[in-house]
Amino acid sequence: KEERIVKLNLSSIKSKLYGRNTEKSSLREVYCRVSGCSSKNMNRDNILAEDDTNCRQSPSELILVSGHSGTGKSSLVDNMKEESSMNECSSGHYFVTGKFDKIQRNKPYSAVSEALNSLCDVIFCSEDCGRSNGDEWAGIGLAVKRELGIGGLKKLFPVIPKLRQIIAHAGNQEHGVENVEATPSAESSTIRGSQHSFLFTLCKFIRTVCNNCCILIWFLDDLQWADPESINLIKLLLTDKRTKNLLVVGSIRQDGVDVNDQQENYFGDIEEKDSIHITRIHLGNLDEGSVNTLISDLLQCDEEKTRSLTKSVQKKTQGNIFFVLQFLEALQEEGLLWYSLQAFKWIWADDERIQSTMSVSKNVADLVVKKIERMPQELQAVLMIASCLGFHFDTELLKLMFDGNEIWESLTKIPEKNDIDVLLVTAVEEGILDKVVDMGHSVVYKFSHDHVQDSSYSLLPTGKDLEIFHLRIGELLLKKMSSSGKSQRERLLFSIVNQFNRVSKDTFQSGKKLELAKLNYQAAKIAAASSAFSPTLKYLRNAIDFITGSNPWTHHYDFMLELCTLSMGIELSIGNEDACNDLINEVLKNAKSLEDKIPVYLIKM
Repeated sequence: KEERIVKLNLSSIKSKLYGRNTEKSSLREVYCRVSGCSSKNMNRDNILAEDDTNCRQSPSELILVSGHSGTGKSSLVDNMKEESSMNECSSGHYFVTGKFDKIQRNKPYSAVSEALNSLCDVIFCSEDCGRSNGDEWAGIGLAVKRELGIGGLKKLFPVIPKLRQIIAHAGNQEHGVENVEATPSAESSTIRGSQHSFLFTLCKFIRTVCNNCCILIWFLDDLQWADPESINLIKLLLTDKRTKNLLVVGSIRQDGVDVNDQQENYFGDIEEKDSIHITRIHLGNLDEGSVNTLISDLLQCDEEKTRSLTKSVQKKTQGNIFFVLQFLEALQEEGLLWYSLQAFKWIWADDERIQSTMSVSKNVADLVVKKIERMPQELQAVLMIASCLGFHFDTELLKLMFDGNEIWESLTKIPEKNDIDVLLVTAVEEGILDKVVDMGHSVVYKFSHDHVQDSSYSLLPTGKDLEIFHLRIGELLLKKMSSSGKSQRERLLFSIVNQFNRVSKDTFQSGKKLELAKLNYQAAKIAAASSAFSPTLKYLRNAIDFITGSNPWTHHYDFMLELCTLSMGIELSIGNEDACNDLINEVLKNAKSLEDKIPVYLIKM
């Protein structure tokens, strides 16, 4: 036991890439082509020394990185950022990222919003960068304000609330920066016009930023969970000949989902019709030699000496990088890999013992679940609840979940609210979570990998018991929203409805159903204001479903008329004619006056 107190230091190789030289060269080639930097200048000193006037206007390009979960797609792109010195303080070079989340997939433009809000932070945080490029960023801010105007900026507030900073920095607080709910009217032409106007303005904002810098690299992780509107936005940007210096990098996970081919094919049309240059990179598992180099670096041991351990690891993991690292940790936990304080080196068991002891761990999910189950039960409870909130979560909302510990009676041990910060630090130390940003009163964390979030979620009860978890989380968030400011209410709204919409509607009483219908309607209006019509329809359909069984035309006439009128216009605008006709017949059958039927007649015209 004394000889096994030294733990593997996975962070020592976290920033290194193994067996990806070909892929790195492909990324470097595209980066140089879009940015105008030659490959010899792919280091920090040379990039920062370049004259901004040498930044040419290059056509936009797209890189799609695909592969099974755990093959290192995000790590490859992160390495591209580090190798090219494309951090927030690099002159004229911006790198922003957003991640689509399976839990929050009905939230419109979720990853787009995350990336563009972080871009606003970059533009207006020169005092944090230690470099005198404030004028450069102020110039971009002024260009955005000049091109979009106050009205255009306000139009984008639903997706990019931090654009308020541009108005504030420009000294225009008197114009007001409150979000305006611009819900389109029912007429299909008006709805299409609203959508085109929003997308035109959003594209104009991004185009203005891109055309005033050397390169904007926009990494969108987990495209398989992207909403159609986000995909459409990417296509519009890439095919807009006026948008220069934009490099979009998307990662696509090819296991556990059924939409990968569809997402990749979304971009096939622009590649063929618009001659957009798309670089496709597929990541497979690592070969045995690369895994051996990784293990040699991790154990600080000669590669010849680690070959026997590598063969055992490769036999079990097939070279999946995430599986390799989890397997090595599991070996140490099982006493099959340890550091000898007498010999001052790592020692491991023979292959036969490793294979027999680890035979129950058939895949990486088993290892991650076991790793979490070895954590203190209070930390397990925190991870399970956090997995329901999304891939990213902040401590303020997480702590809110434990205000009333008695509601989680199905969990073995419930942490005290004051202990959560310590538990989260432990999770970071164990490689379960990553700390993203410290905002003072609240810290944002993310799961270290999709597998970790999925495994944490898998530990929750199933069936009706799982619905109860989502129900209680929704109730706690709803309580928080009632005492929050407008911007936070809108941020919470989508989380709230997504929690409640995971619960069977038969669970709720009629009064609660009406409340949830109205919440879905609020979410639909915000989504409609940003012209995200796919999630808008989902929220509208949920709202209608919540009140359908309570004679809605009798008890909630005005509300039902409003829901159906907005729904039929959006259904028609996206080509769902049958659904639109059903709603038209529903309104004509139940409308009390000619005035209430007019929107229907306008649509039929």
